[in-house]
Order: sequence, then structure tokens, then C-alpha cells
Amino acid sequence: EKTLRDEFKRKGWKNPGYHYVVKPDGGIIFMHPEEKVANGVAGYNQHSIHIAWIGGVDKEHPDGIDNRTLAQKSTQGLRNFIYRLFMVKLLSSLSWI
Repeated sequence: EKTLRDEFKRKGWKNPGYHYVVKPDGGIIFMHPEEKVANGVAGYNQHSIHIAWIGGVDKEHPDGIDNRTLAQKSTQGLRNFIYRLFMVKLLSSLSWI
């Protein structure tokens, strides 16, 4: 986790590029609070939650390859969990007439 944070600081970024990072063993590293903006994708940061998986690029596939581990792929539910969490927050903040 410290190495990831140091890399973003080295790039001169004020905030990390991701809210969550999924390690090869499926463990999840919390990088940034969801309610704060991360530097994931220019033009989409304000209203996005950024999740990254460690991997995806190697010397033979510099344009990217899906080389996620089975443990990483099993964390696809993280996206669904975050979606449900924010839907609950949204619905609980609405005023019903």
C-alpha cells in the first residue's frame, strides 16, 4: 500500500488514482475515501469510484492483457457492493412525499 501511495506522490498527484486496488491474492487495498475525488480517469473523476487490479500489462502485451488471477476475478462483487452501498445512501437521502 505504501509503495502505491508513494508512486502517486512521485507523479505529483494530490490524490491517489484509485479508491480501491485489488491485489493478486484477492485482497483489497483501500486507497481513498469514496466521497473524495481520485485521479483515475481525466474528465470522469468527479463522479466515479475507481477500482484497479494489480496486473494487466506485461512485456509481451504492452497494450494490456487480462491476466488477473482467479482471486482477483472473484472480487468483481466489489463493484456490485459499492453500487448497492451508494444506492442505499442515495435513497436514504431523498425526501419522500
